[in-house]
Amino acid sequence: MIDYDTIFYIGAHYHTYERIYPYIKGGNFNLLPSPYNMSRSSKYLVSVVEGIAGNDKSIVEEYGKLSNFTAALSYNVTGYGIMNVNAEEKSLVYEHFKATDWVHSVDYVQIFYGEMFKESRK
Repeated sequence: MIDYDTIFYIGAHYHTYERIYPYIKGGNFNLLPSPYNMSRSSKYLVSVVEGIAGNDKSIVEEYGKLSNFTAALSYNVTGYGIMNVNAEEKSLVYEHFKATDWVHSVDYVQIFYGEMFKESRK
């Protein structure tokens, strides 16, 4: 996905919310907090698992050891994510909320992709 300039990936289904620090091609992670400035040369991929939406019948009640590349984690509570893309500012914001609190986000990540899409459109 990095070879095709993918900068943000949302997947699911482990019944948790988890955001991974930006993956750098070659097996390393950028362990810095958001915001992230992406470009064709940065070769980062931010990954989110949004798997706790819906009812709470089979959510994970315990979570094992936290990985050193996990930037944020939420489990044992349902929630949802909201993504906003601002084409003018060339930025993307993704926020994860508990289903019971839509005012305060559990996690927030911002990505700037200014140099990604400079190609002319004809």
